[in-house]
Amino acid sequence: MRPQPTTRAMLREISPLIGAVPVEGPPVILLAAPWLLLALVLAGPFALLLTFVVALLAAVLVIAAIAAIAASPFLLVRHLRAVRARHAAARERAEPENTPRVAGRAPSPTSVSLPGY
Repeated sequence: MRPQPTTRAMLREISPLIGAVPVEGPPVILLAAPWLLLALVLAGPFALLLTFVVALLAAVLVIAAIAAIAASPFLLVRHLRAVRARHAAARERAEPENTPRVAGRAPSPTSVSLPGY
């Protein structure tokens, strides 16, 4: 039977390995993280919690999509009314208020757009 190695002898053998820097291959975390996630998913409570979180995120996304679809007509109408108001204000600024009319002549049009637009 071989004698048991002493603690000092074991530390002498291990010390070069502790300071070794891996040169090739991926970092250990890239290999360990998927295995850890798999082990946690296999655990019942974590799987249940993960299911609730995924269902909550899906519900939030569906509600956001419905809200965006429902709000788009209102936003479009508000935008069109603002554009119409800007055009009306610009038309009022461009038209002179009191222009002297020349006898026998019809006033020349100052705008070629349709009324109300």
